[in-house]
Amino acid sequence: CVFARIDRRRKLPVTILLRALGYNDQEILDLFFDKNVFFLSKKHGVELELKPERLRGETAMFEIRAGDTVIVESPTYFGMLEALDALHLKALEIATCPEEGIDLDELEQALGRERVAAVALIPTFGNPTGHLMPDDAKKRLVTLLAQHRVPLVEDDVYGELPFEGERPKPCRAYDREGFVLYCSSLSKTLSPGLRVGWCAPGRFQRDVLLMKHSFSVAVATPTQMAAAEILRSGSFDTHLRQLRARYHDLVRRVSNVVAERFPDGTRMTRPKGGHVLWIELPAGHDALANEVYELVKDKL
Repeated sequence: CVFARIDRRRKLPVTILLRALGYNDQEILDLFFDKNVFFLSKKHGVELELKPERLRGETAMFEIRAGDTVIVESPTYFGMLEALDALHLKALEIATCPEEGIDLDELEQALGRERVAAVALIPTFGNPTGHLMPDDAKKRLVTLLAQHRVPLVEDDVYGELPFEGERPKPCRAYDREGFVLYCSSLSKTLSPGLRVGWCAPGRFQRDVLLMKHSFSVAVATPTQMAAAEILRSGSFDTHLRQLRARYHDLVRRVSNVVAERFPDGTRMTRPKGGHVLWIELPAGHDALANEVYELVKDKL
């Protein structure tokens, strides 16, 4: 419920009164949130309007046909592969450096060789390696895809979680032609249970809106209004500072255990943000890998 302050002791339950006057949830959202803008990154010029239609869950993809090819990182988040499989799309995997992300030379060759419908990446602290694509590489990626007129679906759910310094710029910050569909959510920074996210689809906005409305008639309004209030209040920044420190400490502690307890020859990444750690065991330790997997599975 949204309240309006009358004086120091009294406040008016505005949303309850509006419902009594016949307003529905969508109209109330339109009334309160149609002119607000919050910045994903003030310094980097990435902003997103806090509009009702986005609060209602515009996170769907632009339209592509079954059988089309989508380029992904290798390794990539397993959920990405499952989503492509469910949509009957072909995943073309491109080698990815555990520190700096996808191999752009190999990507460029694939674009010249294959008919590619889209590229779907997690350039900033990507799951599962924790890699961070450098700014120059992000610029080159955006330019390359614009030249080939291939959309980039940028998953930036970890972008707000650098351990030190400023938030890394997303690829969207370098997009001048609208080929980047910027996607993010609060699932990694506030609460997975909220299921609140957003998409800034560039030149594909109309396609994304049509696709979204064809997939869902309604979404949970209370959680979205709560999320909107948190973003508008300024308390989210304080929460992020605490969360970044917590994740940094967890990654450091796990890294220390791996360095002390795992066999000689074990390699691991040194992520600069996020909460994933990529570990490679030396040859001949498949049994240990299976043991670790079973242990983790039992704990889950």
